[in-house]
Formats: sequence, C-alpha cells, structure tokens
Amino acid sequence: MTYLRARFAPLATAALLSLAACAAGPAMTSGPGVGPEPASDPVGDLERAQLQEVAAYDGATAGDDRCERLCAHLDAICNIGGRICELAAAHPSDPAAAACERAQERCASATSRLPPECVICAGP
Repeated sequence: MTYLRARFAPLATAALLSLAACAAGPAMTSGPGVGPEPASDPVGDLERAQLQEVAAYDGATAGDDRCERLCAHLDAICNIGGRICELAAAHPSDPAAAACERAQERCASATSRLPPECVICAGP
C-alpha cells in the first residue's frame, strides 16, 4: 500500500492542482449555450464618455494652451451630447429622452463656464 501511495501521490497532487486552477479561472457567463450576451447601451456609453470630457474640462489648468484644451473638451462635450440626442430620437424612450436632456444641460453648463478669454470657441 505504501508503494501505491508513493507511486500515485504526485499524480493525485497534479490532478487536484488542475481542478483548483479550473475553479479559480474566470466563470463563463456568456457565450454559446450559456446565456444571452449583455445588451449594449450606446446611450450609457456616450454619457460616460461625455462625463469624462466634463471632468477633463473641469480639470483644465492654467497655461498657454488652456483655451485650446477647454475648447476641445467643450466641442467633445457638445458633440457627444448631440449624438446622445440623435440616438434618443431614433429610439424614443423615457430614459433616452432624459439622457438627451442631461447631455444638453452638460453642454450648456460647460459653455456658460467658459472663461471670457476663451469665448471665441463657444460658437453660436
């Protein structure tokens, strides 16, 4: 019996380690036969991108290129807002309409907070 234990112990250890590695691996939550893929949320993705631009806009510090940076972020904030509203119009729903309204408010807020020396990029 001791001979069998000595002979098969490394094999049993390897099998247990393999099982542990499989259990520690990522769980399969989607794919063929597992379940539906998560629905895409293009409006939510755009809102997150717009919020990142707002944060970058708010974080712009003084410097020779400050107006250029602010104008680029303002342009991105308002363009993303326009895309959100286009999606909301193409796929009407209360959440999409609310997202459009928030996006427009972010654009208006960023525009109103543009420093006077940078007003040239505020557009119409």
